[in-house]
Amino acid sequence: MEPVRQPDDEYLLDNPIWHSLTSNHRSLAIGGAAAKRYPPDVADFAGFPDEARPDWAALAKLMSVGESVFVPNVPLPEASGFVSQFASDTAFQQYVYRGTSIDSPTDYDIHELNEADVPDMMRLVDITRPGPFLAGTIQLGRYIGIRAEGRPIAMAGERLHPGRYCEISGVCTDPAFAKRGYATQLVNYLIAQMLERGERPFLHVASDNAQAIRLYQKLGFVWRRSLPVQIVQFVGVEAAMAKERADGETAP
Repeated sequence: MEPVRQPDDEYLLDNPIWHSLTSNHRSLAIGGAAAKRYPPDVADFAGFPDEARPDWAALAKLMSVGESVFVPNVPLPEASGFVSQFASDTAFQQYVYRGTSIDSPTDYDIHELNEADVPDMMRLVDITRPGPFLAGTIQLGRYIGIRAEGRPIAMAGERLHPGRYCEISGVCTDPAFAKRGYATQLVNYLIAQMLERGERPFLHVASDNAQAIRLYQKLGFVWRRSLPVQIVQFVGVEAAMAKERADGETAP
């Protein structure tokens, strides 16, 4: 059987942070040709044009001491000024919606979320931990939710946006309102809206989140790749080198 030919622009998903910062989110991008990042209150992501060869010096110029960002999982040079806080080749999985349409009936009122909803959105994030979400993340795209008791009790929205690919993210439901199909309806609604705009939905999900993976597969998302990432903190060149020396002295 012949392999399924992927669209010519699917390479954008190999480096989604960079291609988002250089296309639909370029108005938010901080940095230049060698490294870019989002504003620290919007998203803790940074990218490079070549993930295999990051320009750490260029990124360091965009950072304040103590700040952390998600970056490609490649070795850190000793004098980079960064220390790794977490690294994994398999912690996150990338899924792409391969369908061409979706039936998205809604049993609940779906509302647009805005800046006034951010405190309640942050409360949802705190109790459900859907992934990186900051007070300014709502600037990245459209966020929708289902309300009860005067506040959002389930939400989903748009995050990275490289070219015609739009990431579904921030999917979460207050545990007190779980198992009512809220997440399914919100994700289906976003898929339908993206397809109507001529865009292709994709998402990232933690490898150990079996429940979410089953949901996304049921909705038509297909696994594409593991996403090797790490979280690095900028501590300054001297502090990073001192940590490297200390780690070397304590290694068995």
